[in-house]
Amino acid sequence: MKQMYTRLGITPLYNVPYTPSTNPIEYCFSQVKHHFKSKRLSCLVNDETFNVTDAIRDAFDQIQPQQVRNDVRHSFIELT
Repeated sequence: MKQMYTRLGITPLYNVPYTPSTNPIEYCFSQVKHHFKSKRLSCLVNDETFNVTDAIRDAFDQIQPQQVRNDVRHSFIELT
């Protein structure tokens, strides 16, 4: 393939390997999953009904703007 690139005058650009610590959404989703799992466990322990859609909405509602800013800051530090 590299020979074909050279023959056609193409310079390939390679991406860096995926690193979750440099992607702020990974931290946000981690927090969402934590809230979701806590709600699910609470419902199981207390024998309450569990509505998945509501639990997902509630989990996202738990994320505060300051947490997102901290996640972005943390990811930026990982990049530098």
